[in-house]
Amino acid sequence: MNTLIVEGGLVKRFLLLMIGIILIVLGSFGIGLPILSYLYLREWVVPLFNLFSLLIYLLYLPFVCWLLVTGIGILARKKWAWYSIQILSIFLIFMGVILLTVLNSFPFPENFQLAWGKIRAFANLGLIFLVIVIPIFSLVYFHNIRKEKEWSSYSDEVLEELYQSLHQEKPKEML
Repeated sequence: MNTLIVEGGLVKRFLLLMIGIILIVLGSFGIGLPILSYLYLREWVVPLFNLFSLLIYLLYLPFVCWLLVTGIGILARKKWAWYSIQILSIFLIFMGVILLTVLNSFPFPENFQLAWGKIRAFANLGLIFLVIVIPIFSLVYFHNIRKEKEWSSYSDEVLEELYQSLHQEKPKEML
């Protein structure tokens, strides 16, 4: 009884399916990329792993594992996945604000100014969409699911039914 019951339209179920699949693909790709790059591009990747090894182990791998586990939890409709997706969305919004601030305050030499202006504009739009708009949509969407009692905590009736089903009469063979 630790599953999410989605009683809604086909659109809600489709969005849950797509969000779960996207998170699983991102998590799998994020885990597989360092492994495959180490196996096939070892001469290029080893210096990067040596340079950023602590960052990879402390920040990158836990983040992509978090994506993978949250995606699996959403597809399995686990209640803890609601909390995980909310935290993930808030984390992405904060990281988006930090990345936008860094991107727009990074100075470049004079000869890169013309190209950097166009790159900065497209990078800003991409970052705003990926790490601000999508997480805000996710926050609102999953809040509405919670508000509509589709992902809510167990009620007393559900817990009582579970307790009664577990403590039914024992079979005569066990007595």
